[in-house]
Amino acid sequence: MKNMKKTHPYHHGNLRVELLQVAQKILLEKGVEKVTIREIAREIGVSHAAPQRHFRNRQDLLDSLAVQGFSQLEKVLKAGSLDSEIPLLERLNNAALSFAHFAADNAALFELMNSSKCCDDKLGVMKEASESAFCPILELIISGQEQKIIQPGNPLKIGLVLYATLLGITTMVNGELIERDRLDDFVLDSMDHFLKGYRY
Repeated sequence: MKNMKKTHPYHHGNLRVELLQVAQKILLEKGVEKVTIREIAREIGVSHAAPQRHFRNRQDLLDSLAVQGFSQLEKVLKAGSLDSEIPLLERLNNAALSFAHFAADNAALFELMNSSKCCDDKLGVMKEASESAFCPILELIISGQEQKIIQPGNPLKIGLVLYATLLGITTMVNGELIERDRLDDFVLDSMDHFLKGYRY
């Protein structure tokens, strides 16, 4: 009995934050199939009923994890693209590298974020989070068009082409079809081809 974890009451201070932190840790270390409300509650030391105050069910938890992932990605992309002292195309390259490293470093989370079939997004929360995450790159594309560096056209369409390119590369890295230490070279080569196609 001495080794049994004590459970905390459901109003535990930052329970929702802790639940998501532990869920992401389990996701990255063991895979999505191991992410259960029961296991996460056990890890934190709360009753199995406590998480239900924050997540209706396991799918709600997974969807919240994906939304949190997009929020993390947005911060990473902003950090990689904010320095206005750097030429715009270099900032775009930096943002692309930041995107690729996030996807490779958080493979299971990134897969969950891009798995729309397992997402019930009735309120559009996931859509809003994903669009917000990609805004830093979209803003660079728009700035490039305004500066006549990137061809005119629908920036969303151009951004989607770029997203698909980076998604393909990181999927191949995460699937071990491309060695991880070649990630930067593949991203920069792809960006070179992308920018040649869309240069003004």
